[in-house]
Amino acid sequence: MTKAAQKGKTPVRMRSGKYVGDVYIPQPNGSKPQRKTKGGFNTAAEARAWERQILDEAAKGVDVLTAEKMTVSQLFERYIQLKTETGKAPGTIKTLYNALHRIEPYLGHYTLAKLTAPPIDDLRKLLLKEVAPSTAHLYLVCLRGALNWAVKQGVLSVSVANRSDLPSVKKKAIDLPEHSVMREIIAQLSDRKLHHGVLAYTLAHTGMRRGEALRCRWEDFHQTPEGWTLRVRGSKSDSSSRTITIDDELMAVINQLRDRQLVGSGLVFVDREGVPVDAKTFQVAVQQVSQRLGIRVWPHLFRHYHVSSCIEAGMSMHDISLRVGHANLGITFNIYAHRRVNADRDTSARASAIMRGEVARGNTESGAVVTSLVTSAP
Repeated sequence: MTKAAQKGKTPVRMRSGKYVGDVYIPQPNGSKPQRKTKGGFNTAAEARAWERQILDEAAKGVDVLTAEKMTVSQLFERYIQLKTETGKAPGTIKTLYNALHRIEPYLGHYTLAKLTAPPIDDLRKLLLKEVAPSTAHLYLVCLRGALNWAVKQGVLSVSVANRSDLPSVKKKAIDLPEHSVMREIIAQLSDRKLHHGVLAYTLAHTGMRRGEALRCRWEDFHQTPEGWTLRVRGSKSDSSSRTITIDDELMAVINQLRDRQLVGSGLVFVDREGVPVDAKTFQVAVQQVSQRLGIRVWPHLFRHYHVSSCIEAGMSMHDISLRVGHANLGITFNIYAHRRVNADRDTSARASAIMRGEVARGNTESGAVVTSLVTSAP
């Protein structure tokens, strides 16, 4: 029982309208009970449930998270366990383990209460000597994630990792193949397996991530008086879920899969027997076709290709960010800023031509780029 419960009081409600759980954990050696609080609960019932959970765990001998006795290594292991239980991708779990193995020799022995920003800064400098800047950046992001999780659990009041700067990573400009080359890649994928060709065609026309496309179901497509829409099930977060518009040509291409499916599973991208397309198999197929053509192409490149074509067509960066499901507009600018400069230069030239009377208003060819990414259906 909490002291609040013993006195018949409800959990404290803050000015924000949220409730705070407050629990005293009895110590086995008879010493002073340990107090543990956590805020952010929407109702008093949620706060009480959390209090009961903490007391039940203490009664069962479960080691309750405390900043004074938990080390960075122990926190990281619990964080990885949580991510595993919530179904995170194996690649994400592997990255977290790699981060733990790199960070553990330097920070693993620190308790959370004694961890400060300077040791994390020293770790950043050491990682930059041992691994590439992008890898060092990734490992420190993993550390931030673990410490921020500790804050959410009420173990820490603030994450000291947020006070340390992440290594800057200079993004390389992405060289995109010409439209004719992309059409040839999709055509060759279709010749081998139609569902691979249609998947590539869809990625190029929508900018979806590969995982998002593989989760598409027939019920996600809706026809309105203005045209077709597609509800995209976000693969990174709930914020990446969105509804986008697609044209009749793309819908006709996708319907080829429906016409040839012998077994219906509800999913769009399956073979004739209803077996879902395997992400790794599709990646290998794309790599084999690109190697035959003497270029480097990978599945995510279709997404870049779509965004770049949207920029060429004059679509605003804000609209592009919403269409492809970026978490914020800054991501779109950081990745595609160099292509935006070229698009602005072209737009300026067209605007000058219009003002000089060399081109009639509305008679620009750029607007046809998005709808003609691939001129022939696979």
